[in-house]
Amino acid sequence: MKKFKELAESRGTVVMSFSRMNPPTIGHLKLADKQKSIAGNNPSRIYLSQTVGPKDPLPFAKKIAYVKKSFGPKHAKSIQVDKSVKTFIQAAEK
Repeated sequence: MKKFKELAESRGTVVMSFSRMNPPTIGHLKLADKQKSIAGNNPSRIYLSQTVGPKDPLPFAKKIAYVKKSFGPKHAKSIQVDKSVKTFIQAAEK
């Protein structure tokens, strides 16, 4: 695991978000639009939680499919399909 100091001192900028999006809504799309505008020419990454339960009925694979379809090609490259990322900290390390 990388230390916070290593992350803070690394070069370059990446704008990221980590969200449940279960189910994805228009508010999540607005968040993705804002994230892309803040990133500008820098990379933008959207990570989704993999939690499934009563409050989160969609499985990870379906959630990814719905988000990609809902957000369209504008954000398709930003959506990360990485099953090893389960927490915000793991997303930040990537």
